[in-house]
Amino acid sequence: MADSYDCWLACAVNTAEHIEKLLSHFQTAKEVFEADEKEIRAQSFLGEAEIAYLTDPRKESNMEMQSRFVGQNGIRAVRFDEEGYPERFLSLADRPYCIFYQGELPDKELPALAVVGSRRPSIYGEEMTEDFAGALAGAGVVIISGVAMGIDGISHKAALQAGGMTVGILGSGIGVPYPKENWTLYREMCEKGCVISQDPKSETEVAPGTTVNAVVSLGPKPVEQVAVPNVDGDSWSEAKSEIQNAGLEAAKSGDEDGKVTSQDPAAGEKVDKGTTVTVTLTADKPQAEVPKVVGMKWADAKKALEKTSFKVNKTGDDDGIVTKQDPKAGETVDEDATITVTVDGKAKVKVPNVVGQSVESARQALTDAGLTPDPSIPNHGIISAQDPDKGEAKFGTVVKLTVDSSDFE
Repeated sequence: MADSYDCWLACAVNTAEHIEKLLSHFQTAKEVFEADEKEIRAQSFLGEAEIAYLTDPRKESNMEMQSRFVGQNGIRAVRFDEEGYPERFLSLADRPYCIFYQGELPDKELPALAVVGSRRPSIYGEEMTEDFAGALAGAGVVIISGVAMGIDGISHKAALQAGGMTVGILGSGIGVPYPKENWTLYREMCEKGCVISQDPKSETEVAPGTTVNAVVSLGPKPVEQVAVPNVDGDSWSEAKSEIQNAGLEAAKSGDEDGKVTSQDPAAGEKVDKGTTVTVTLTADKPQAEVPKVVGMKWADAKKALEKTSFKVNKTGDDDGIVTKQDPKAGETVDEDATITVTVDGKAKVKVPNVVGQSVESARQALTDAGLTPDPSIPNHGIISAQDPDKGEAKFGTVVKLTVDSSDFE
């Protein structure tokens, strides 16, 4: 855990950037503490207030007072590079070098909600804060606020009453709650929740005229935005290379030997550098041309399609003429695609003229056309008349035939 020198340094320098620069030169907080004024002033990035604190002749007594205060009040300190430091603080552009806390830090896996509001809320505001903070805390959400008067204090109290976890982020030093009217609430939070500050004690003695700096976080470090490249149609190796060259991570789904057919996020979209782009890869399949079956009897169409690698899906009547097909004839599709045909048992077909043909030939011609030859005619002879003899008839219609069989007697 952070030692006395770390606590002293945390109060001495205003920014994480300046602390990092100091430690890159002096290596440890103790070496910074032991450096003379000349060495400190040689660090050109330091401001006058920082130099005054780092070279204050009373720094040893100040550090001793801080250490005594921390030890007597059960305050714990954790440095940014130590286990236990809140992970969400690490993303801050100006993260605290150390944090000081009383109580127990919440489980990092728990959801959390920050509550802020007026110091002088309306009755309605108080009631809503109690209801929301209490219900959420009871459901396992960590309630975070600033231990101030008004909405801050109400949200903390509601969370504690619900048996939930609440965390106070102090603007003042640890152990010095503001306002003092919240002292009872502060002590209860130390026992059942947690209070956090980046200052071990606000009452440290400094030289007269020293500037007191209030540090305000700059928020999360800005992340560079980059455009997602278009990798449609690329192989996995090509897509991966393009995505990584753009400063992004690449992930895949589907067939690694295929081509990119979709990507998420979409091409051209602006995203944070380091974002993962997932591509879907689809392998190329053998293609085949769809045969024409419209106008064919269902039985014949089925035979024709079964000779191919296509799958067949029939809709409509059990028997009849194919009146529609999807995909259409002549289209090139995957050879294992499904061809959907619509069969109409009442569709009209063209009546062929079979007069003058033998009985055998006439029967075949009428059957091929989707009509029914007259079943009462003899097996031999020449067709001398038919009814209907032209035009169209419904599928399956019986065509009456007159046979001249004199030549066969």
